[in-house]
Amino acid sequence: LSSTTTSAVESCKSRRTSRIQKKLQEKLTEHKGQQPAKIIEVWAEDEARMGLKPITRRSWSLRGHRPIAVQKRGYQWLHAFAFVHPASGRNEFWIMSHVDTVTMNVVLQQFAATVNPDQKKLIVLLWDNAGWHKAKDLVVPAGIILFPIPPYTPELSPAEPVVPLLHEALANHLLTKLEQVQDRLVQRCLYLQQQWAVVKAACGFDWAALHKPSG
Repeated sequence: LSSTTTSAVESCKSRRTSRIQKKLQEKLTEHKGQQPAKIIEVWAEDEARMGLKPITRRSWSLRGHRPIAVQKRGYQWLHAFAFVHPASGRNEFWIMSHVDTVTMNVVLQQFAATVNPDQKKLIVLLWDNAGWHKAKDLVVPAGIILFPIPPYTPELSPAEPVVPLLHEALANHLLTKLEQVQDRLVQRCLYLQQQWAVVKAACGFDWAALHKPSG
């Protein structure tokens, strides 16, 4: 890309970020005014499909030797539901066999019970415009406020960068059974849940992590 094109792209991203930043601030201020006793936290959510289709990454090898990653292509999948708190790097995961509105309802209920069991918080949840995020039969738990990001802007989702962190567990490995994928994903999720700093470094977008409600 030319410098002019790159500059235009960056300018467009900056405008998008400014708009969502303003809308998020308005949302936080609105709900803080309505329920001043509540603690407000900004979280983000995204789903990622991972399975037997190989993920290839760069690898080390001896000088003069071609790097080799043995793989076998398959078409079975699992779906990781990732939730991240940009301000701290706290993260929660659910690994499910498929994704639809029913599954999303189950995951949302479990997420709310995990991070807001006594309902002393308001969780403003940023997510994209996937069909199951907008379905009529979506059930939003008490204390969860949905905040859709603009369509076709994955770069604005603080949860999007967590996907490559999950891919690390699967890249360049010979996986022939879905159970192997699940075991590796579970271990990776457990690791990331103990590594808030790693997740925050990837997902701690300033405009999401530093937002505080006015008043």
